[in-house]
Amino acid sequence: MTLWAPFRDLLSIVRLKTDDPDLSREQVRVMELQVPWLYFTLLINGAALVYTFYGVAPDYLTIWPLSVWSVIFVARLTSWFANRHKSRSHDENIKKLKSLLIVGIAVGIGYNLWGMQFFRYGDAMQQGHVAVFLCITVIGTLCSLIQFPPLTLSLICVSISTFITYALLKGSMVILTMAISFVLIMLVVMFIIKIIYSSFYGQIIAQRELAQSQAQVESANEELRFHRDNLQQEVRKRTQELEDALASQKELNRLQNEFVSMVSHEFRTPLTIIDGTARRIEKSFAKLTAEDAAERTQKIRSSVLRLTLLIERTLDAARLASGRMRINPAGYDLKALINEAIERQQDIRPDFTFSVDTSALPDTLYGDARLMDNVVTNLLSNAVKYSGDSSHADVRGSFDGETVTLTVHDYGIGIPRE
Repeated sequence: MTLWAPFRDLLSIVRLKTDDPDLSREQVRVMELQVPWLYFTLLINGAALVYTFYGVAPDYLTIWPLSVWSVIFVARLTSWFANRHKSRSHDENIKKLKSLLIVGIAVGIGYNLWGMQFFRYGDAMQQGHVAVFLCITVIGTLCSLIQFPPLTLSLICVSISTFITYALLKGSMVILTMAISFVLIMLVVMFIIKIIYSSFYGQIIAQRELAQSQAQVESANEELRFHRDNLQQEVRKRTQELEDALASQKELNRLQNEFVSMVSHEFRTPLTIIDGTARRIEKSFAKLTAEDAAERTQKIRSSVLRLTLLIERTLDAARLASGRMRINPAGYDLKALINEAIERQQDIRPDFTFSVDTSALPDTLYGDARLMDNVVTNLLSNAVKYSGDSSHADVRGSFDGETVTLTVHDYGIGIPRE
């Protein structure tokens, strides 16, 4: 630690801190309470000094300056009292502190120079009043502005410089001795100011940390209250979610069972046709004509194709559930696709008839023919299954230039509205 370290610490608090909103807000609040009384003190002390030297010193040093100071101080007092407790932004607080710094230094220079001018007039008692006036003025200023070190230390430097300059110019040992004593006292006061300001700023930091801690505690308390108040509701919600999940699982199991039953039935039908046709061929093999063999072979191939399509549809259902369905678009003939699907249904129900009108459909469509076959087969098989006593269904196709529409109309039990 060097000899100049304490002075470097003093210089660190001379600069106006513009990066701490809490400090600037608290400094403005304290200044609003104390600066008006400082102006009032300066005005009373100035009036007392003028009263002491009235008639001894010329009017341009007594009445006229006092009148100017009175107007300035009354205007400043009115401004400070009018704006007390006004809510300001951080930038507005900094602007107000800068204004106070400029005005304070100007008033300090003017008041010191004005007071020094009275040393040349009057007797020793009156000159002593000047010294008392300067001391009271400096002490009052420091006490009022101690939480604002930039202005406080600036005014001390102004007072020291003015006093020493005047003492050197006058060449009076008494005044020079007073100036040296004044300088020593002011140096001590500077360090006292630093200690008090450090305590003041530390208190602001402590209040800020306390406010942050209180906010965190309040947030934690609010979260605890929320969990306490919503625990029962949360339990009900989770219970309902579990019940819904269980119901969904039961429904899924039911659908799986139905799907397995339906698939088993769908697979059994073409297998029965294949088996029955193969038995007939076996029993009457020697009597079969070429046309009979071709017809029965075609029936077997049709059943195998239907079985293959059922397997593909089953695999498509698994792919769709896992999100891995693939589409392979290409050109295909929808009218031919519909006729083939109808033939497969009539293999199952030879007594069921379809009234077909697809002449309005375009010759070629673009899409996945296999998936479209699944769609058409599903519509036709539903018509066959749920026609009840009826054994007839209508198949119509239309095209309006943009949209192809396929309608399958059966005369069975229909779909309940609910």
